[in-house]
Amino acid sequence: MRKLESLPVANGGKFWSSRIGQAADAVARSDAHGLWPFLGFFGGMGLLTDLLLQRNGILLRNENDSLDRLRSIAWALADRLKHGTS
Repeated sequence: MRKLESLPVANGGKFWSSRIGQAADAVARSDAHGLWPFLGFFGGMGLLTDLLLQRNGILLRNENDSLDRLRSIAWALADRLKHGTS
């Protein structure tokens, strides 16, 4: 989650970095309530799955590739936590 949190803020996505950070803080405190908002960031319109990083109107290919990988990893880990598996 922390890696996913840092990527948008480095590229102008402070809103998502803040939301991911809040969820990561809660999960780090062993507060499962942080997990549910994080899982809610996936799916639907206008959510984390729709985020594209850009600078000056130009899409950042490498950064978006990294974002896609981190989203997939974070989702898989959060889903495992939700189901109590490691």
